[in-house]
Amino acid sequence: MAITVFDTAAPVGGAEAIYLEATAGSAADDARAADLALLNTRLPSGHRLVPEDLAPAGPLLVCQAAISRHFVLVRGGDARFDNVTDTRLAVFPPDPGHSTHTT
Repeated sequence: MAITVFDTAAPVGGAEAIYLEATAGSAADDARAADLALLNTRLPSGHRLVPEDLAPAGPLLVCQAAISRHFVLVRGGDARFDNVTDTRLAVFPPDPGHSTHTT
């Protein structure tokens, strides 16, 4: 699966974005209550969900995504990357065994 996150209110050509590649599947039954509580923190009051809204009783399915690759948007014309068109730049998590901090 692919996930893109960006600010839809940004002017054309002004948005930053992150692209994620992931595998997704149904959330574990024992995680459903916590997942629903977290989702409800993001929904406006009056539009919050209740357990009956979720499968198997309701029409909604709670899924979790396991992210495998990360990319950021590099806008076309960025002198740091010598790119003419928009492109993706792979981002890698820091190696936990390698410190970049020096004293």
